[in-house]
Amino acid sequence: MSNLKKKVKPLEEPKRFLKKHPEIKSFDIVMHDCNAIGRGKIIRRHELLKLYESGRQFPLSLLGMDITGEDVPDTGLILEQGDGDIKAWPISSSLKLIHNSKPPRGELFMTMSDIEGNKLNIDPRNALETKVKSFEKDGIKLCGAFELEFF
Repeated sequence: MSNLKKKVKPLEEPKRFLKKHPEIKSFDIVMHDCNAIGRGKIIRRHELLKLYESGRQFPLSLLGMDITGEDVPDTGLILEQGDGDIKAWPISSSLKLIHNSKPPRGELFMTMSDIEGNKLNIDPRNALETKVKSFEKDGIKLCGAFELEFF
C-alpha cells in the first residue's frame, strides 16, 4: 500500500494556476464516491497551497452514502457515535477552471487516504488503480470507451 502523505506534492501546478487566474476566489474540491457522485467542499483561494501540502480531512462516512446522499449502514462505514476521519489529497493535473461559473471558480479532484496517508482501497480511484495494476502484471492492457448521452 503506498503512502500518499510521503509523496511530495509539487506546488508548481497550483502556483501557476493561481497566477494565471487571479479572478478565482474559491475552489470546489471533489472526491467521487462509488456511485461516481462528486462530494466535497468549497475552499477559499488562500487555502489551495496548504491543501497541496497537507491534504484535507473528511469523515469516513462520505464513502458510505447511496446515490441520494443517504447513509448506508450496511457498508460498515457509518458509525453510531462519531465518524472516523480520512484525508483527501489533490490529484495531479486535475486543477481546472470551471467554465462559465459566476463568480469564477476552480475545481480540483481529490483521492483519499487513511489519516496516516495510506491509500484507501474503498476509494473508487484506488480500487480501480489496484485492478489495473493486477491486469498489467498478467500482460493485459485495459482500454475503455465512454459515452455521455443527453436526453
